[in-house]
Order: sequence, then structure tokens, then C-alpha cells
Amino acid sequence: MSQDTVLFMSAYKAADIKKHWHLSLRKPTLQCLLSKYHLQYIATDMNAVSESGKWKICTSYDYVRQCTSFHFESQENQGKSQTEETIQLGFYLNLKHAFSLLADSSYFHLEYTFWLKPFWAWIDNVQYQVDAGAFVMNNILIVVFELINFESQKPLNKDDVGAKIKNYNLLSADKYQFFGDEEANKTTTRIPDLIQRNIADFFWELTGQRYKIDSYGYIHDIVVCSNDIDNVPNYICRLIGVKQPVSTIADISTVDTYEYYPQDGVSVTTGYEVENIKMIIYSVMVLEAIKLYIYLFQVENLEYEGNLRRLVQNHLYLQNLFCSPNVPIQTSNLLKYVRDSEPYRMHEEGMQIKITYIKEKNEQEKNKNAMILNVLLYFASFLGAIATLEPLEKYLGLPFCVGLGIVVLIFSFGLIWLGKAYLTHKKEF
Repeated sequence: MSQDTVLFMSAYKAADIKKHWHLSLRKPTLQCLLSKYHLQYIATDMNAVSESGKWKICTSYDYVRQCTSFHFESQENQGKSQTEETIQLGFYLNLKHAFSLLADSSYFHLEYTFWLKPFWAWIDNVQYQVDAGAFVMNNILIVVFELINFESQKPLNKDDVGAKIKNYNLLSADKYQFFGDEEANKTTTRIPDLIQRNIADFFWELTGQRYKIDSYGYIHDIVVCSNDIDNVPNYICRLIGVKQPVSTIADISTVDTYEYYPQDGVSVTTGYEVENIKMIIYSVMVLEAIKLYIYLFQVENLEYEGNLRRLVQNHLYLQNLFCSPNVPIQTSNLLKYVRDSEPYRMHEEGMQIKITYIKEKNEQEKNKNAMILNVLLYFASFLGAIATLEPLEKYLGLPFCVGLGIVVLIFSFGLIWLGKAYLTHKKEF
């Protein structure tokens, strides 16, 4: 890797999944689907499958020395050495190790990991090579990719990225082509959306074309690792295109090997030794994934229009997340930063207003139902009062017409009072 490393990250959460009734007589194998959707491999907690082989992976953690050991047990006669398997599954192994050090498994679960075959993408007539991976954490897809300029054969550096026209998460590609394909495909889709759609289509076909993501929420992020940044606050402001940052810029790293400055939508890592860059990148990747997960979960919960119980449960879950006890100080610092950040506070205020509104709305619905019930009981009482007029005429000599007039008059006053109360209630809300 170069001295500067720039990663583009995006988080996607399915908002609406449509179920389709589809009868498939022939279901393709997992390895055929990997080839069709240009995936080098898919890995879970204990298994990995590529086009050329299958492995059972045994993992052991040493939390004192902070190291992770992997043992591969081939489920096919592939003839590959353990070293070759380790190189092929490098993204998965490094990511899993970083998760074991920085994430609380009771709150953050690494479900699936993917590595895509490299592909070319053309943006504004400039050709780039895209090296991309992805992983699913708590049902949220995290997409990570790096861009290499095809002409110079160098990855993008810290000066090649920025706000808007230099944010490659937001720029649409003109066309793309996977290695081995005969021709390029024209498109107007952004690179992270291409990767997301590719993986979503893979799962769609894996489930027998029964479940299709109809809509999703997303959030983007830029990760910059460079030792050539003299003034981090100024660089972050330039990176996100503002004069002053919205949230406080501070180094939350607790180790001497690097400085880590998270911010809303970006992060900057500096002050590291180049030989340690791989370990640092995966650590930052996990921290940024946690940050993206919290922001996206909060936004999705804020937009949720369902019942109050689930809304409050999700809100309490997010609050409990900040009290996660089984995380190192660095992750705890990140959680504290996210909780104190301006976007989180704004969404938190919005959530409190929404919960109050839904409570009031539910209360209105209860009052409305109670009023309807009172009106029904009122009319039942009216009919009961009319039924007593005949005995009153028979035993007390009260004329039926006089009694009916008295009853109608009394109940008319009651109806007028109910009508005024309803109109007053309606004006207030």
C-alpha cells in the first residue's frame, strides 16, 4: 500500500423487502453465484467459500497478546497451502481480527464478509481500478473500496479527494467493467451503489429470487490515512467543504502507533509508521463501521412510522449501546464522540419530539375512541329513556308526548355539549 491510503465507505440498511413467490426448479450452486456476481469469496464466522474451494475456519483469540490464530480445514481437495488460503482471505482475516479487538460481540456481530473481483470504472472519462470488499454487520451492509488511477497506476491520495466533485462516493460512473468481461457496461450509478446492488442481487438469487430489496437507507464516509497532513482541522474542513467543523475535532486514539480523528462523514488517521498501515487501516475500518452503523440506525429509527413500542425499544437499544462494557477505551472514546456529535444530538432531539408526538397522537386516538363509545352509550341511554315513557304514562299519568319532549330536550342539550367539546378538541390539535 502507498503511504497515503484513501478508502470510501458506505453503509446500507434495507428499508423495504418485497417477497416474491417464485418457483425455481433448478437452484444454482453457491460457487456458481459467486462467479456470476464477480465475488471472490463469501465468509461467515466459521466457513468460507470461493469459486475454487470451501474451508472450515477455526478461530482462537489471545486477548492478552491481542493476536488471533486461524486454522483452515479444507472441505475439498484443492491442493492449496495454508499460506495461499491466508492470502486469498486476507480481507476477511484482518477484519475479523480487528473486530475481536475493538467491537463488543454482544452488540456488533460480523455476519458475512465479501471480497469482489477488481473492476474498472470510468468517471468523467478517467479510468480507475476499483478494489472493493464488503461485510454485513447487524444486518447493515458496509461497502469499502479503494480507487487506483489506471493511467498513473497509483491509488488516490489525500489531495485527490474532497467535497462534492472530489467525493467518489457521490460521483456517478459512466461505465464499468469487471476483469474478464468482454465489454464495459454503461451506467449512471455510483460506485458504492454498484457494489451494493451486486451483493443484493447475489442474495436475491441465493434465496431463490424470493426476497428483493425494494428500498434502503444509506450513509457515506471517507477515510484518509496520511502522514503528510500538517494541520488536521484545516484538512478536515477542506475535505468536507466547510469553514468550520460541525463537531469537535480531536484525536481519540489511545495508542502511540497512530492518531485517529473521526468527524461526521469523514475521518483522518495520521502519525503512524508505514509498516503498520495494514493493522491501522482495519482498526479504523471497524471504528468507522461502528460510527456509520449508529448514525444510520438513528436516522432509520427517526424515519420509522410504526408503533410506539418498537420506536422506544430501538431508542433504548441505541442508548444502551453507549454503555457497552466490553470494549477497549478507544472504541469507548468513539462512542462518546458519536453521542456528543452535533448530528447525533440533532437526531436525538428529533427522536424525543417524535416520541412525544406519537404518544400524543395515541392519546388522541384513545380520546376519539372514548368519545365514540360515549356517544353510543348516550344514544343507548336515549332509547332506554324513551322505553320508560310508557310505564310513566300508565302509572303516573304523564302524557307520552310531554315526556318525549322533555327527554328530547335534555338529550339535545347533551348533544350540543358533545359537539362543542369535539370542536374544541379538534382546534387544539
